[in-house]
Amino acid sequence: FLPMKSQWKQVVGVLVTIVIVLFGWIIFRAPSVSEAIQYTVMVVNPVQWSVSYQFSRLPLFWSALMLISEFAGRNALCPLDVLPQGGGSNRAVRLGVYYVLILVILLFANSGQEFIYFQF
Repeated sequence: FLPMKSQWKQVVGVLVTIVIVLFGWIIFRAPSVSEAIQYTVMVVNPVQWSVSYQFSRLPLFWSALMLISEFAGRNALCPLDVLPQGGGSNRAVRLGVYYVLILVILLFANSGQEFIYFQF
């Protein structure tokens, strides 16, 4: 186990990486540089923030779940390596997690959207 100070340093590092990736998505997804700048200003300016009545907490839940699993399995080959291994009920837990992941992927797959890098 790492000291608490080192763990917080890793958490901050993960959050900084996520923020950089998200802004990279804005830059590469925007049709022009000026629109990318406008999107970025809207994201960082709290006056521009608004929550519509259709706001769903489900994406936040899945994002938090993935962040927790990534952080829990940061020292393993993959995040699912922290699940118990072996026979009996351990195998059932592991298979249950795999089946839930497959189900989530199938339920939330969006086949109508074009892959972002096809535009280049």
